[in-house]
Amino acid sequence: MLASPSVVEPILDHTAAERARLVNEARARLLGSGKAVTVELTAKATGRSTGAVRQWATRQRAAGMLVTVVQDGVLLVPTFQLDDAFGLDHDAAEVVARLVTHGMSG
Repeated sequence: MLASPSVVEPILDHTAAERARLVNEARARLLGSGKAVTVELTAKATGRSTGAVRQWATRQRAAGMLVTVVQDGVLLVPTFQLDDAFGLDHDAAEVVARLVTHGMSG
């Protein structure tokens, strides 16, 4: 007779629940503020393909220069990180890089 594998239940305490609530609240505020753009909108604004913009965002994120948020499967870029031409604002990128180094993420 085979022993049934034990199921490991995730530990979700009050702190984890509160953190999840705060993250979801912040994302909802970002979405409602109009201060984030999608890959598609960025592609349209810059005349690039959505694939090229997604690749650019992935490279910038991997370099620690850009923070993105995924909400309902949609990649969002908070606009404080972009210049008027939807390119990377280098001053903001420097600040983001410092924050990422200290644990900030989408």
